[in-house]
Amino acid sequence: MKNKILIWGIGKEFWKSYNILMLTVEKANLEIVGYVSRDKIRDSVDGKKVFSPEEVSQNGIEYENIIVTTDVYYKEICNYGSNILNIDRKKYINGRVLKIPHFDWDKYIRIYNSNISFIAEFCWGGGIIWQTRIAV
Repeated sequence: MKNKILIWGIGKEFWKSYNILMLTVEKANLEIVGYVSRDKIRDSVDGKKVFSPEEVSQNGIEYENIIVTTDVYYKEICNYGSNILNIDRKKYINGRVLKIPHFDWDKYIRIYNSNISFIAEFCWGGGIIWQTRIAV
């Protein structure tokens, strides 16, 4: 079964990351159910309808996640969607994660939806334990 996603933002940043997005959609077995644009400069992208933000919450569109393609307005979009449109904040994903080398959508979503509160690139716990054992 394909995971259904919406893409929020079809401006410059979207088109810069378009190929990465389409590759991720293919590899991860995702289905784009539509695009969201405040300006609605187009009626469709790749045969999928472009919705206004209000249409997303009013039309009962089914989706699991919303990939936000703009870094500049990411917080603003999330706040507007959560506070005004009553869309669960957890549904929003910053599109820049798609640019991570060897990105794996399924692993990312599994971690994103879990209750992990902190992930560190450098773990000092192992180093401290190791040094403590040597000192003892």
